[in-house]
Amino acid sequence: MGLPVILSETAYLTFESICSQIQERLGNKALNDFKRNTIKTLELISNSP
Repeated sequence: MGLPVILSETAYLTFESICSQIQERLGNKALNDFKRNTIKTLELISNSP
């Protein structure tokens, strides 16, 4: 069980902006891959801060 990862409002808005740009430029597959990799990274940070 890891520690919670808390994102600031700025981090969340930046993430949403990046997601929007990826979707516009590269499509939905790239967006889904980016989100999956982001979740995996946050889980790793949570388990080994």
